[in-house]
Order: sequence, then structure tokens, then C-alpha cells
Amino acid sequence: MLVASYRQVIAAFPDGGGSYAVAGRHLGPRTSLVAAVFPARDHVLVRTADSR
Repeated sequence: MLVASYRQVIAAFPDGGGSYAVAGRHLGPRTSLVAAVFPARDHVLVRTADSR
């Protein structure tokens, strides 16, 4: 099931873009910003926690 879903996303967005591109096209620009910010935020939080 999950593999089929990934295949559909890859077919719809062959140039990439990930969750930002998918959310931008289907849910609007504000949602795409949320999809872009949360992975970056998580990266910063994990790096900060690892450095302690």
C-alpha cells in the first residue's frame, strides 16, 4: 500500500519536490510552507539535542 502511494507521488512529481510540492499543488501555499518548515525544525532540534 505504501509503495503504491510513493509510486503515485513519483509519477505525479517526476522532478521531485517532496512534501512541499505535493502540499503546494493540492492543499495550497500555506500548507506547503508547513510541510517545508517542520522537517527543518526537527533537524535543528535533533542537532541541538545531540550536541548536549
